[in-house]
Formats: sequence, C-alpha cells, structure tokens
Amino acid sequence: MLNVIISGCNGHMGRVVESLCAADPEVQVAAGFDVLGSTDRDFPVYSSPAQFTGRADAVIDFSSPAALEGLLAFGKATKTPLILATTPPTCPWASTCCWSW
Repeated sequence: MLNVIISGCNGHMGRVVESLCAADPEVQVAAGFDVLGSTDRDFPVYSSPAQFTGRADAVIDFSSPAALEGLLAFGKATKTPLILATTPPTCPWASTCCWSW
C-alpha cells in the first residue's frame, strides 16, 4: 500500500488526485495539506506540513508556490519524497528542491 499526502488538496487538481487515489486499491491518502484546512474529507487535512506527525511514502503537490518553503522543510526533515507539480522553475527556492538523502 502506497500512503500519500496531497498538498493543495482543496483545489481542483488536488481533488482530481484524490479521486485517482480512491480508484486505486494500492493507494491510500494519509493526509492533505491546504492553507484553508478542511472538514469535509475522508482524511485529515493540515494547514501546514509541520502539523503532520504521521508517515507517508510521498507528497503529491498541486498547491501554490507560496507553500513550497514549508513543503521543502517537511520533505527534508522527514526524508519524504516530494512530487512538485506546479512550482515554476523560476521559483526562488528552485535550487534547493533536490537533495541527496
């Protein structure tokens, strides 16, 4: 079973990723990250990655570039792979997106 976190889970693409995960019996959504939080989901939603204390195999990100700094800190601290889907290459943190763990 692959446990994923969806960052930007309240947005359109976050909900698309959620539906794709729900359709695959080998994938489970462990949590979501979204600045707005949420109470209408089948998984816990945190307004900041720093609030999540569980474990996941990867974070799938469809949030905004404003969330990138917190995601990078989370990925580095937890050694969780990040799949960054919307961050433009001109982002000020682009040079720190890859680490050798």
